[in-house]
Amino acid sequence: MIKPFEIIEAQKKVIDDLKYKLQFSNDKVKDASVINTLVDTVNSFESMLISKYYTDALELFIYSLIYEWFLQFDIANKEIPLDLMVWNIDKDIREGLKSKKESVILLLKTHELGNLDKYEIENHEYADFRGMLDKLINEFKTQIKWSKK
Repeated sequence: MIKPFEIIEAQKKVIDDLKYKLQFSNDKVKDASVINTLVDTVNSFESMLISKYYTDALELFIYSLIYEWFLQFDIANKEIPLDLMVWNIDKDIREGLKSKKESVILLLKTHELGNLDKYEIENHEYADFRGMLDKLINEFKTQIKWSKK
């Protein structure tokens, strides 16, 4: 299976090695041209992946999870619990969609109950959070260009 991001990272290491060796080159102009061609190729390949397959969306979501964790802790005054944060992000990715969706629905229900007074709670029926979330996610999905596997 082709792993494009591993290929890109490997090529970036090759480029770094070539840049280091450039200082010892006998033909710096020619070798610099070769390095620049490799840089352009890697940048084009990475750009193609992002523009065609929206691979940067996964990175965006991971940063969002990290940001969410930072908000949970007073990181200006405390140590950042990196091990716990990485473990939980990994768990979210492994457990997948259903678990995260249920967590969001629970938060929405808790919020909804928090806005009711004690007399309204007894006979309260929850909004259709599952349906609203499904509709919202489907709207996001239709805006993204997905490719066939």
